[in-house]
Amino acid sequence: MSSPMPPPEWEHLKCYGYAPGGYVSRCCHCGKHVAGLDKLAITCRPCAEKLNARGALTGAANDLLAAAKQARSALLTKWPIEVALANVYRDALRALDEAIAKAEAP
Repeated sequence: MSSPMPPPEWEHLKCYGYAPGGYVSRCCHCGKHVAGLDKLAITCRPCAEKLNARGALTGAANDLLAAAKQARSALLTKWPIEVALANVYRDALRALDEAIAKAEAP
């Protein structure tokens, strides 16, 4: 029995409306006519990549919000404020570094 096929390298862009194929279509984001799209695709690959990078930054913002809520909770339980703020700062930097690395990845 063979192992399952790995997902195609563009699979993460499918949720943004991109899929390769043999059709010419207009991208709904940049307005350009693009060859090599699936007949149901609505987004060209460059625009889908930008949307994916923007989604990574949105995820980082959500991580920051979660860290702030955790710090608030810690303050309410009488942790020293320096510890709570240091944890928020550390988590915020980590989330932003991960989001930037993901956005800059080829």
